[in-house]
Amino acid sequence: MVLALHGVLQVADAREGAAEVRARGIADRLYWLVCGLMLALGAAILGLQPGLAESFSRRPDLWIVPTIGASGLLGMHFCLGARWNRGSFLCSLVFLGGLVGSAAFVYRHFDGAAQAKMTIDTNAKTYSGSGRSAGSPGVAANDPV
Repeated sequence: MVLALHGVLQVADAREGAAEVRARGIADRLYWLVCGLMLALGAAILGLQPGLAESFSRRPDLWIVPTIGASGLLGMHFCLGARWNRGSFLCSLVFLGGLVGSAAFVYRHFDGAAQAKMTIDTNAKTYSGSGRSAGSPGVAANDPV
């Protein structure tokens, strides 16, 4: 959705006439969808990574990354309202930069303990000669179907 919004803003900036009007109409609708998705994504990330809020409190200078993204999203709203196509497109670039930077920040501060819980230890399994793991039913790779 974010890239679709960016694309129609680029079309609105590059074209004139009917193509520009259609692209702006699509961008107006996509903007609110992207806003809703970003709010849901932010809530989901904070719910899944409760240590992220602690990371932000320890390093308040890192608030600049999501602030850049939010300013791009807000700037898009004002530029769309003012019918300034170039400004809308440039604000979408700022938003994309903030979004990528925020994703890098979340990945960088991913909780290692939670990651270890999600990792499956395949070395703990012992395998019998039939190709099945001991104690678990199933079809082995060499069993006829």
